[in-house]
Amino acid sequence: MNLFIIFKCRILDDESFQWCFDGLPHHSVIAISSNGCLRGNCKSAKETFIKGVFELNRRKSPVAILICGPYIKELGSLKNVHYYKSYSQRLYGRLHNNG
Repeated sequence: MNLFIIFKCRILDDESFQWCFDGLPHHSVIAISSNGCLRGNCKSAKETFIKGVFELNRRKSPVAILICGPYIKELGSLKNVHYYKSYSQRLYGRLHNNG
């Protein structure tokens, strides 16, 4: 039996780069969520998230990075990044389209 495993990474701040990639295999599929990083006027949280994704890509060379959340234009140069909508994005879409 073959299992397909998607690993998850959580970036907290620049200091977390020292350990948050530990245990993630090279050349794998890694999921990460932008929830809470892009809301409001918290520019530093967005910048940290973007730096973290680039650092993840540099250190682990993942086959794919799956981002749960909206498209982030600053990551457009990474060809291995793929997006899928978060629960709140899907819910908003259903409510907006039906209302």
